Amino acid sequence: MVNTTEVPPELLRASSGKVRVDEDGERVETFAGVRPEVDEKAHALLRQSQAAHGDTRLLFQRLRIEEVGVHEVRY
Repeated sequence: MVNTTEVPPELLRASSGKVRVDEDGERVETFAGVRPEVDEKAHALLRQSQAAHGDTRLLFQRLRIEEVGVHEVRY
């Protein structure tokens, strides 16, 4: 999760947003770009999950990126 706000992650997970990327398959290699910092984090997560670890092998991958609007109101 890429969270650059002070909103607790559990609140962001509980909210619904606009789906920007929803890819699945044996391996997710490419996806439509969202924003550079989000794309970088998504690529890092994909590389990490695809790294071979001993007897472990990857059967299926899913990448889902949702955009959740956060508004700050000061009064």
